[in-house]
Amino acid sequence: MMLSTGLDVDVPLSYILTGTWINLLLYAFELLIGFYYLVCVRGWKSKMLLGTVLSIDTAGTALVCYIAWARLLTPSYSQKSSEAPVVAIFILTTLSVIIEQSYFAYRLWTINQNKVLISLVALLILANVVAVSTSIGLALSWDSGSVGLSTPRLNLLTTILNASTNFIIATALVCTLNRIDFLRFSNSTQSLIRKVMVYAVACGCITALVAILMTVLGAVSLRGFVLFFDCSGRIYTLTILFNFVLFHNWQCASKTTSQDHPWKTEFDLRPGKNEPRIPLSTYSQSTVTAMPSSPQGTIVETPKRPTPGPPFSMESIFGNSEEELGL
Repeated sequence: MMLSTGLDVDVPLSYILTGTWINLLLYAFELLIGFYYLVCVRGWKSKMLLGTVLSIDTAGTALVCYIAWARLLTPSYSQKSSEAPVVAIFILTTLSVIIEQSYFAYRLWTINQNKVLISLVALLILANVVAVSTSIGLALSWDSGSVGLSTPRLNLLTTILNASTNFIIATALVCTLNRIDFLRFSNSTQSLIRKVMVYAVACGCITALVAILMTVLGAVSLRGFVLFFDCSGRIYTLTILFNFVLFHNWQCASKTTSQDHPWKTEFDLRPGKNEPRIPLSTYSQSTVTAMPSSPQGTIVETPKRPTPGPPFSMESIFGNSEEELGL
């Protein structure tokens, strides 16, 4: 995350319009997913979070469109005239980053509960906030009045903090889920656990890559920087939305399967809480052995394979109900 370097350098209108259209496409996709989740899914906590990030992105998108509209209708509109909207967009994008990182840090805490690791992640998020605030302060108080040219070292620091935080969260999620005893679960459950790991790595890499590209392009090509700067906030919010929808679909699959198989498989990575809880009545129906007699009068046990349990769900990952987690 950084402020662009040298906003007094004129950016062609074509680049501004391209960045605006990319932003609008991502924002429209974000609204479709967001409204679907708000209407079709229960859980007031997640709806509050979703409403917050959608409000932030709505304000950011409106400011991006305002800059493009002003440049389009007013040929004399200079880059210096857009200083205030650019700073506002930067602040809103930073809020999206903080919410995204805090959300996945909370997810990590629910399955890991490693105080040292979570403290490190929280410290990195706080340091990123301080660095970004300092960068904005330097930009606003710069002698030339330009929003650009906050110190390159500070820009590099914010990028390192942002990227490292996302990588640490993604790596910790994968390592934690990798400790699961896969053989205890059905093939469908194992597949879903692996999807969580792939999703965590993808989100961490994408968000970190966006921050790195913004920093590099800000120093090399302001035109390329504008394309990322306009839509970076939407990218961070979409990672949260995909997480909501992905785990909601798993929850629905779990409920559907549970109607056919009357038990609930709980899985918790904390010590002493990782045994599936299956009622005795279920054992009597699905795992009791048939014991026919052999010609010699001995009993021959023929075990029957248990019916597969419900697929991996959000509850089975975090050991909490949907309402408690706000899903």
